[in-house]
Amino acid sequence: MALRFDHRDIARRPDARVDHGHMHCASRKITKGAGQPKPSFGGPVSKYLMCQIDDTNRRRFGKDSTLHHTDKRIPCAEIRGEGDQSTGLREFVHGAYGIIPAMTTLADPTRSFRLDGRVALVTGASSGIGRAIAIAFAAAGARVALGARRVDRLEALAEEIRAAGGEALAVPLDVTDRTAIDAALEAISGRFGVVDVAFNNAGIAQPGMFLKTDATTLESTMATNFTAAWNVAQAVAQRLVAAKKSGSIINVTSVLGIGVGPGYSAYAASKAALAHATRAMALEFVRYGIRVNGIAPGWFVTEMNEAFFATAEGAAYLKKTPPGRAGRLDELVGPALLLASEAGSFVNGVILPVDGSHHVALV
Repeated sequence: MALRFDHRDIARRPDARVDHGHMHCASRKITKGAGQPKPSFGGPVSKYLMCQIDDTNRRRFGKDSTLHHTDKRIPCAEIRGEGDQSTGLREFVHGAYGIIPAMTTLADPTRSFRLDGRVALVTGASSGIGRAIAIAFAAAGARVALGARRVDRLEALAEEIRAAGGEALAVPLDVTDRTAIDAALEAISGRFGVVDVAFNNAGIAQPGMFLKTDATTLESTMATNFTAAWNVAQAVAQRLVAAKKSGSIINVTSVLGIGVGPGYSAYAASKAALAHATRAMALEFVRYGIRVNGIAPGWFVTEMNEAFFATAEGAAYLKKTPPGRAGRLDELVGPALLLASEAGSFVNGVILPVDGSHHVALV
């Protein structure tokens, strides 16, 4: 069978974001042996326009007696399947049965980066990376819950987002307090619904050489950077599983969780632990449709480090790094949207460095 859309039959169905019409179906002949399941097809067919296999494509396949054509017309709605589950058709289209797709500009591919209808929680949203990502998520269509301890800053940011046409809710949140995490999620659920995108960003840095790092510094660093992120991810995932919803959890690790540098022993250990926990979560949550990934930023100027980078020593340090500069906060937006949205629907268990290749020099 050769798959192609009959353009004359395409009609827009109002209750779905796919173009429904009819396809002429064609593929290598599929045989069903005794006791084998009948081949099934499902998936968003509007993303691909399949061309009829002509003589040129036939030569690409070679002389294959099992290759044949059919004029059978199958309604697209029968092929699509529920919930955009793509197992059958995508295997069928992408080579399992030898079909070559002809790509087309049927739809804007950037639409998959949208977060319309999503409820996003951003921790550490009062400044720096968290603030930038909260604004970006709102611009992408998400209803955004802003979590941090500095409520006055959260309220100002929420008002800024609403003034620009977005939806935002300021939620007082101390991520080191599990009771506060649960209370925040209940408040968000009451206003927006269940959180299905979590950007686990809250963290602290207390530089110090290993021999001079005391127990209090180590414990507070681990409590905020690792245990708190663990608790937020667990609380979000528990509610998603109970609601039978899919979602995305993004843990902010660090380039220092991939490679290390002197003076950041406790910080590097906390971020490396979070990176490994991210992989473990991804493996366990995938069965529920919950993806878990990490973003590992390099040096970005934030409140935690701006004083240092304002010095001659800080500027000299940045010049020695592979990119020769600090990252801009807007350079984190694209990676965050990828991991949060359907654009990254098959990305899971990844720690994505956003550092201008700094981690390569550290490893």
